[in-house]
Amino acid sequence: MNILLTGATGFIGYKLLKELRHEGHKVLILIRDSNISAKEKYKNLIIKLGLNATFVDYCVGDITKPLCELSKNNINYIKDEISCIIHCAANVNFDTASAEENIKGTQNVLELAKISGIQNFQYVSTAYVCGKTDEIVYEKNNNPTIFRNNYEKSKYICEQILFNDVHIIPTIYRPSIVVGDSLTGETNSFKAFYIFVKFAAKLAKAAKFLKSNRFRVNLTGNEPVNLIPVDWVAKT
Repeated sequence: MNILLTGATGFIGYKLLKELRHEGHKVLILIRDSNISAKEKYKNLIIKLGLNATFVDYCVGDITKPLCELSKNNINYIKDEISCIIHCAANVNFDTASAEENIKGTQNVLELAKISGIQNFQYVSTAYVCGKTDEIVYEKNNNPTIFRNNYEKSKYICEQILFNDVHIIPTIYRPSIVVGDSLTGETNSFKAFYIFVKFAAKLAKAAKFLKSNRFRVNLTGNEPVNLIPVDWVAKT
């Protein structure tokens, strides 16, 4: 299968590239020019992952812009060669601007899929589209009224946009709190769960500074925290 992948330089997309190679797919990754050029990002990714450049190529674009700001040549290539889109790119910050960027980005990637005639649309969402609820959450009949943050709400809105579009056949993935590799612990993102890890590290330094050999956190070890390693998500 020839796949267009967004978010390849991100936390999940980074691992996903390796899995797609093992499965024998060819991948076109969409990379945005910024303070580091798309070309440099691509080179760094290839080197870091030890990938074969014949398996993966890149195009320059920006999902926050109409049709992802792709060139005509790239759009024509996608129309002719790509049979599946995996939309993995997302801004995981909780502010309003980031949430709007997620919604706009999904709309633009969806529009690209529609003009290219691509029905197979795979979307990486989050388990927390359920919002604050104690009720059973179903695949489509979830209609939360309260969200914990703007990120959750933006992912819910994106799901509804995809579910309600007749031009695509969406597959939605809802991982919970994604953490580092299950075997090595490797991560290139230090948000969400890692904020608490950083806090614990600072407490440990403070305890050492105060000439104490321990600090106490009021936890039992049985707290229900829904964590999933990034390599498990990529394999799925």
